[in-house]
This record gives sequence, C-alpha cells and structure tokens, in this order.
Amino acid sequence: MISGIVTNGHATVTVAFRLSNRSNLPIEFVIYTGFTDYLMLGHEQRA
Repeated sequence: MISGIVTNGHATVTVAFRLSNRSNLPIEFVIYTGFTDYLMLGHEQRA
C-alpha cells in the first residue's frame, strides 16, 4: 500500500531514494488518476 496526502488538490506521495554513500533523496510525486468527480462516504462511515 502506498500512503500519501492531498496537496493543492493533487494526490501526492513522497518516495525516498537510497543512494550509496549519500543520504536519502526524497522526491514528491503527483499521482494522476484521471478522477474528476467527488468522493462520498456511505451512511455507516458517517454515523
């Protein structure tokens, strides 16, 4: 499972690249899903 956050209306994830003899290099990526509608929770999740 990949965890991320929404930043400025875009789903983003950060991937840390491990480079030999260097510190990790974190790079943030925008995940494009093509989804343009709204998400809704069901009644059981809202109760």
